[in-house]
Amino acid sequence: MTETSREVLKIGDKVPESFWNTKRQFLIEGKSTDKSLEHLRGKLIVIDFWATWCAPCVAMMPSMENLQKQFSDEIQILPVTAQLADIVNGFLPLQEAKTGVKFNLPKIVSDRSLAALFPHNVIPHLVWIDKQGILRATTGFEEATSAKIKQMITGDLKDLRTKTDVFLAFDKEKPLFMNENGGDGRQMIFHSVLSAYVPGIHPGFNRNQDSLSGFKILVRNNSAPKILAYAFGEGKREFNRKNTVYNISDSSVFSRPKNEDVYEWMRKHTYCYELVVPPHLSIKAYDIMKSELKTLFPNYNCRIEKRKLNCLVLLRTKKVDMKSIGGEAIAGFNPFGFKIQNANLSILALQLDMVYMQDAPLVLDKTGIDYNVDIEVKSSLKDRDELNRNLEKYGLRLEEKKVFTQVLVISEQEGRQNEMEKYRRTN
Repeated sequence: MTETSREVLKIGDKVPESFWNTKRQFLIEGKSTDKSLEHLRGKLIVIDFWATWCAPCVAMMPSMENLQKQFSDEIQILPVTAQLADIVNGFLPLQEAKTGVKFNLPKIVSDRSLAALFPHNVIPHLVWIDKQGILRATTGFEEATSAKIKQMITGDLKDLRTKTDVFLAFDKEKPLFMNENGGDGRQMIFHSVLSAYVPGIHPGFNRNQDSLSGFKILVRNNSAPKILAYAFGEGKREFNRKNTVYNISDSSVFSRPKNEDVYEWMRKHTYCYELVVPPHLSIKAYDIMKSELKTLFPNYNCRIEKRKLNCLVLLRTKKVDMKSIGGEAIAGFNPFGFKIQNANLSILALQLDMVYMQDAPLVLDKTGIDYNVDIEVKSSLKDRDELNRNLEKYGLRLEEKKVFTQVLVISEQEGRQNEMEKYRRTN
């Protein structure tokens, strides 16, 4: 068997010879080099599939370095990512400065073949290969402990919890339940679908505009109130917990109680919804969605009103020429900075609000800049003071202010039962 074959390894299988002799791109002390894994024969190998955007992966990096030092003669921890060397090289110094830990582990970058040999759809993903080259376990990051490695070295695997990813044939660019989602939908002009929780699909929202096939809205594994909030945002604004008021007696229908298992809560309270409309109805897509949701969830009443909220406001303090000179549209963000090229500045406020400053007040763009910009900032996106110092050269600043802004209020209709939740409990 080769790494390019369709067959994948199972627990107890021996890795193919190609695992050892295939040249791979390594990143060692910041330098890229091609080498095989021949030098690791006879060692316990723990392959750590990771990415710079994966918070749990990044959080476990210092402990993986410490484990390598502790078991240096018997083990090789091998971080593997599909990301390019330049991305990893740009990320590591920033993370080293933040943690005070030197990340010396050799890393495989630009990987495709190892991921194909050990398939997974959730990271961190650890692959344990013993000294005889036999696949012994695939686990999550919680198994990467000194005690578990000692057990692995002695051949005691009974306490090693296997990680099982759910593999689902799903393509968010195709109609839900069509083809491998339920048919290819080539003859479809209009459709809408509501389903209960679908295991294996990551929660989220997507919209896709196409001049030929029309407009598609897809909501994946979200609660009914959150779906309503997305519909009333109409793709123009984000209604989240900062600017949404839930007048709902049972908060568990939109927010998981701390003591409830996440998957059990999602099974009971989340839905998938998809709407596809032809091009001439694209402008009415969100109106159609709101109308359908009102029919499906008549127990909820939604209204938008102006309220004065404490907000973080992105302001322009002086005129600096940021107007884009053109080129590829780029909006790249990570915890240590961002680059916006030939794109609207409003995406900065949106990213801060949704990702990096989730616990801060609502972040709003009030710069008045309505053209695409070119701007690059290296700064923590979670530290407002540091970010402001780095935004100053662009004449930008985040200030905390009370401003009138739109707020979505979702209330229960008096005398109306949650019939959809009731239906799900009995089916």
